[in-house]
Amino acid sequence: MEYEFDECSFDKWRRKVNDLLYTLGGCEDLYYQRFSKEVVRPRIKELEEGLRILSAVRDEVSSRHAGMRGKREEVARLSVSFH
Repeated sequence: MEYEFDECSFDKWRRKVNDLLYTLGGCEDLYYQRFSKEVVRPRIKELEEGLRILSAVRDEVSSRHAGMRGKREEVARLSVSFH
């Protein structure tokens, strides 16, 4: 048996996630495309898929952010050594 969620709440959530994914990667982004195609109806399987996609995006953004933080710290250390 597959449960359905409140359609209005699901639509609002889906729209916000689509907007976020578009902002992060644009319309050519694989996460955006996958979410747009696979998360369409308020059903558990599609909601779970949407949450998996969001989790993957979160992990990617976190690792990208950690990499940038490391580079900034490295640059800061280099600039200190020149003084």
